[in-house]
Amino acid sequence: MKHLCLLNAVAGVVFWVNGLVVYDTRGYQFDPQGNATHLMDDDGLVLAHLAYDAWGQRMSGNNPTPYGYKGQ
Repeated sequence: MKHLCLLNAVAGVVFWVNGLVVYDTRGYQFDPQGNATHLMDDDGLVLAHLAYDAWGQRMSGNNPTPYGYKGQ
């Protein structure tokens, strides 16, 4: 959890893996404009890079996220 101080939003995720409950902590990193730029795990590993064009449309990253261009 030492890297979570770099993140602006943190979410705990609970899911099933082969019948076991797994808890995972993930967080979003934002640029100065408030755009979500990275999804990271609690070890600081980048899980997804997020990029946007001039109109705020996602240019990278296929998974839907609760944060995006200007926090939308």
